[in-house]
Amino acid sequence: MYRWINSYRVLGLRESIEFPEIPIFKFLEDSARDFPDNTACSFKDSEYKYSQILDFVNRLSSHISGRIGRGDRVLLNLPNCPEFLISEMAVLKAGGICAITNPLQGKSEVNRCIGKVKPKLVISTEVVNESVPHILVEHEKRDEFWTTIQNSEPKSVGVEVDPKNDVAVILFTGGVTGIPKGVMLTHYNITTNVYQVLPWILGGAADAFKGSAALLALPVSHSYGHWALQTGISWAMNIIMIPNPSDYDDIAEKVNRYRPILTVGVPKQYMKLLSKEVDFTLAISGSAPLPKSVAEKYMQKNPIPIIEGYGLTETSPVTHVNIFAIAKFLGMNVDPKIGSIGVPVVGTEAMIVKDDGQIAEVGEVGELYVRGPQVMKGYWEAESPVRDGWLPTGDLAYMDEDGFFYIVGRCKEMINVSGYKVYPRVVEEVLLRHPAVEMCAVIGVPRKDGTEIVKAFVKLRKGEKVEVEELKEYCTRELPKYAVPREIEIREDLPTNYVQKILKRILLEEELSKMQ
Repeated sequence: MYRWINSYRVLGLRESIEFPEIPIFKFLEDSARDFPDNTACSFKDSEYKYSQILDFVNRLSSHISGRIGRGDRVLLNLPNCPEFLISEMAVLKAGGICAITNPLQGKSEVNRCIGKVKPKLVISTEVVNESVPHILVEHEKRDEFWTTIQNSEPKSVGVEVDPKNDVAVILFTGGVTGIPKGVMLTHYNITTNVYQVLPWILGGAADAFKGSAALLALPVSHSYGHWALQTGISWAMNIIMIPNPSDYDDIAEKVNRYRPILTVGVPKQYMKLLSKEVDFTLAISGSAPLPKSVAEKYMQKNPIPIIEGYGLTETSPVTHVNIFAIAKFLGMNVDPKIGSIGVPVVGTEAMIVKDDGQIAEVGEVGELYVRGPQVMKGYWEAESPVRDGWLPTGDLAYMDEDGFFYIVGRCKEMINVSGYKVYPRVVEEVLLRHPAVEMCAVIGVPRKDGTEIVKAFVKLRKGEKVEVEELKEYCTRELPKYAVPREIEIREDLPTNYVQKILKRILLEEELSKMQ
């Protein structure tokens, strides 16, 4: 028996679930049938009911079905907006596959994705490739998108879907290489992952979520944002759509206006929101490790911790959730294990493999492998790393006696200092506890003699000043000598991608260019 099963039992969670085989759009159809007058989404000053959204979906789907065949790709290049929800459901009902990008990625990146999947149609806020037909969404005027819907018949397209085998969505992930790969997720991958998380953990308490509000603060083109959207639709929630994930004032204003019962975001967003008056109910963090210091600061303001989870685009995305942190939300008196990504969600297996190929014991670090119904069908026109259902995550982790997992870094980011292993996250956690530090990133910089040194890049809080030597001295109090950064560079900002994840790859490239 896996160790985490005992933790399931502490909270009375089911140890297995029979997942239904349904297409993604059934979430919308069921919510529109049962809660037609519920608000489905709020965007800027507009609101749309579930009955309206389903009508728009059927109209657009009937139009699209005349332009694509079963399995054809349609590229959705849209920010968080009602048009994305309508477009995705319409394409899926027409039997198509949604390849999803975001305008924040830039035209060159979007065109790389177009070159890979060769879509028959693009739905976008701008023309990104003249060789592919477009339906344009322009929020400032009555545009082609809405004209198309208005002029189409509101009939449901009856395309039969095989949920377990039919690819529904292609999401793009660069991993550590920066080269985009198309991750193929089936209807079953995505719907199963919805059932695996909050409905499983909350049980009967999940009824309180139905019809309430959920704040979506990161792009739906990201697997975590996409999961949150489908979760909200399955519960007939009002999805508060934030189009710009770095507009922290907008996020704070929407949280305080709508009082969402569920907020999903990434660590940088929660770091930035610390300085604002924001009162979360249930907040979940993903995409990157949530610094323990940030989680602890929120707990000083609110007894309910930010829930940390873990996953990959390749796993739809959730594989782990800190169920003890959610138990605090439910009023249970348990240690929330701040800093842990939690346990594998129901139906998911996990193991940690050491360098020698052996399974790690409790407390030993190795690469995390996962297996479950949410694991992708494969990469688009590329070899899959999945073997016997097991996906190597590329992340280094360890497990405690209760079956809770902890991420210590990426396999490729581990720093070798004269034979000693240094895990970047351990160093970053120390730096982030310094009161002057807002953000940081730690990398290993190779030297010409073949060794590596630890280098930290630091962004200070507004108005703060600190000397590099003071930061080094601070690190020596908690880290072994070999793990203390040899170099610390204070910067105005750190490079991030469109979902606010720090791009260590860029920092390393800068260091390597200096060596040349």
